[in-house]
Amino acid sequence: MWYQRLFGAAIEAAQKFALAAGQKKAKAMPGELIYIVPLDASLSDYEINLGAGETGATTIPIEKRLAFKDNFAVSGMAVGVLPQTVHATDGPLWGSDHVQYWEDPNVFSVAIGSAKLTESQCIAGVWNGYFSLQTNEDSKIVRMPLRGFRRILQTQRSTQVTGFSGTTSTFNTHNMQDGGELQSLGGVVKIAGGNENKINIHIECKDKTNLVGTSTRKNYLVVVLRGAYIKGGTLAELQG
Repeated sequence: MWYQRLFGAAIEAAQKFALAAGQKKAKAMPGELIYIVPLDASLSDYEINLGAGETGATTIPIEKRLAFKDNFAVSGMAVGVLPQTVHATDGPLWGSDHVQYWEDPNVFSVAIGSAKLTESQCIAGVWNGYFSLQTNEDSKIVRMPLRGFRRILQTQRSTQVTGFSGTTSTFNTHNMQDGGELQSLGGVVKIAGGNENKINIHIECKDKTNLVGTSTRKNYLVVVLRGAYIKGGTLAELQG
């Protein structure tokens, strides 16, 4: 599939970056970075630091940040919302739920209540917003709309459908997450673990009352960066 080419483009670029830093091509290897932050009814703008040692780093086990010593060539990105199950005493049960890539009302099911928008309408504000990517040196991407990261059809659970011919039972289709949720950035963007890289995401939603979920299900903003590591790339640049 076309999205698999994102790895190929990133590996090729990463190998060139490695050679330019005096390293071997074998220092380039495919990988993903995963960033997770809780959605907040009082916030419209989220600053996500990409480095493992920078402000905002968490201990969420399914998160994966960029180590200081490494570089990363980004060729694709996905933006979604994780409706994470929360236990009364143990807190978030990480790994039990999948990221959603559209405002599925069967998942984000809180009614409008005393607010102005339902939970599903609030979640839609994620993909009606925009994002920017910057380092301590310059801006890589500025205010790019997020609407292209909204995926519905094969990547998402949908409404109930009727079973096979001759049956009357219904079931929910499954969330495939087949890679189609990853979108090209139009080129390869190189980030370094020591360069204070940041993604800034703006959510376009006027009433965020129901954005956060419920007492047993909290909503988290998720950003996935697909590409290739240049292992030790930051150290090589500093030493060079």
